[in-house]
Amino acid sequence: MAGGKGSRARNQPNHGSNTKGRLLNRGGSIREMGRKERTWRSGRRMQEDDLCGEILHQVDDKCQHVMDNCLGEQEGLMDYLKFYYCDMHGKQPLAIVVISLIALVSLYVLATTADNFFCPTLTDLSHRMGLSPNLTGAILLPIGVGAADLFTYFVAFSEGETAISFGAVFGATSFVTALVMGCVVLIAGPTQVAPHNFVRNAGTLVLSALLALMLLLLGKIYVWNAFVNISVYICFVSVALFMSRGQALQHEQDSDLDQESSINKEAEAKPLLNGPKRERDIRNGHEEEAAPATEEEHVEEIDDVDESILYQKEWEAFSPEEPSLGIAASFYARKWQKEFGEQRALGKLLTVVFFPIEIVRRMTIPSPEITHWNKIFGTLNLIFSPVVALSLIGELVPLDAPLLVIGPTSIPLIAGLLLQTTVAASLLFKKMSYKHLPTFQWYLSVIGFWCCIRWLSMAAEEVMFCLASLGTIAAIPGQFLGATVIAWGNSIGDFVANVALAKNGDAQIALAACFASPAFNLLIGLGLPMLKTTVSTFPNPILLDPEKTVLVSGGITIGTIAIIFCVVVFSGFQFTRTVAIFGIVAFGIQTVVNVALTL
Repeated sequence: MAGGKGSRARNQPNHGSNTKGRLLNRGGSIREMGRKERTWRSGRRMQEDDLCGEILHQVDDKCQHVMDNCLGEQEGLMDYLKFYYCDMHGKQPLAIVVISLIALVSLYVLATTADNFFCPTLTDLSHRMGLSPNLTGAILLPIGVGAADLFTYFVAFSEGETAISFGAVFGATSFVTALVMGCVVLIAGPTQVAPHNFVRNAGTLVLSALLALMLLLLGKIYVWNAFVNISVYICFVSVALFMSRGQALQHEQDSDLDQESSINKEAEAKPLLNGPKRERDIRNGHEEEAAPATEEEHVEEIDDVDESILYQKEWEAFSPEEPSLGIAASFYARKWQKEFGEQRALGKLLTVVFFPIEIVRRMTIPSPEITHWNKIFGTLNLIFSPVVALSLIGELVPLDAPLLVIGPTSIPLIAGLLLQTTVAASLLFKKMSYKHLPTFQWYLSVIGFWCCIRWLSMAAEEVMFCLASLGTIAAIPGQFLGATVIAWGNSIGDFVANVALAKNGDAQIALAACFASPAFNLLIGLGLPMLKTTVSTFPNPILLDPEKTVLVSGGITIGTIAIIFCVVVFSGFQFTRTVAIFGIVAFGIQTVVNVALTL
């Protein structure tokens, strides 16, 4: 532990919030406060003196050792090491089963949240904002996924964990750009990308990684370094928006020219079909009579009928008028029974087992699809979803922080927020319909996007804590866990989200995010905390003393991105199977190197 404390002292020369931050994390009033900071410190402890690894297995009273040295270091729904060595003493095989089941449930929640909630919400939000797939992956998705980590970096910098923050970002960059990219391409198949969009995204990522590595090599961070990071990202977003606007205008012009050319060709081919009037109507873009559709066209037209129209017709057949609560409940029950009956045996079993989790998700994540709209859940979304979304910044704004103090008692922030959302939901309940999406669906889509990010983040953290605890229990070297499970933990959500997008046919969004999300973390995730900290220590810089592992990881990451960039360019700006395999292999090599350096 001496090495860890010394590093913190060197990284934080001139501000005294270290003790305060640590006390806040240790004795904070909510569990979510500082979970990722404890994760990073757990990984660092594993790489230094392995108090919760090999030493743990050498002592006789393991429960007391865990209580003295490991409590809170691998905390999820419960403190798994305490649960195994203390609470389940004498029943430890059962404890292994429980921890494994929690990990499996968390993985299932990750996958189903990404497939059933995140992908539809992201698609709906991008349509409402008029964003192209590339722009969605380059700006909207990185901001959403990166926001959860941004507030974590603020706390980490305030505690002087700057070097660990850089190491975590480099690890996440390699994980997303190499491994996740490879999995996306293998799932979606060879994918062609627009040259200018790819050069913009990948070029910005290389520049941001070089800036971060330069800071580590210099060992100092000044205020102007933070401004450079933030300015580069502002330029990136501005260029992306400008390019998207230009592409949209060019697409409109090309569409108009194609339509005009098609009309002219049709008019020239049949100038005397029905006399001069028909020719003039065709040239003016009007068609009074249409040829009968073929059987194939008719079948295709039926297949293309919007599901929302069928859903509306189903409602009209069940209840022509606006239904009462009882009639609506009967409709929803019949619909659920029909969907349940169409499932296979395994699907029915999973539906029953995870029914409580599904109810909680429906209560906290609004659905943007009319076929999943439910006025009852929509009302509950208005009450609980803002609380879930706000918990993303729980490290900065604890939900149980006192909002109003009256004598010896205090009203927490969450109580005041729930009171406001309940009043708002009560007022809007009568204006909502059981049959149609509400007029404020845009608000539910925005809140739903952040709620999906929160669910993905919580489930990913739980998987990471379970795996790290099982590794410690199995006496796997702490250095190995610190360089693998702990380092990858914050990127599991990115992996699941991008893979789900690829399976959903949105490979363009996923591939853009594979480069834009790490760039956001390197430029804004580090830039804003750097700005806040350097301003507080001005004119003195933040001093860095990075470990060799961080420097090597940064160098390998930059090299991997550069090679992927060149291969994609020489492949005609197509992500091929070769690129995917290279990314996965490169990530494996970097992991082996990191583990070797820590052992």
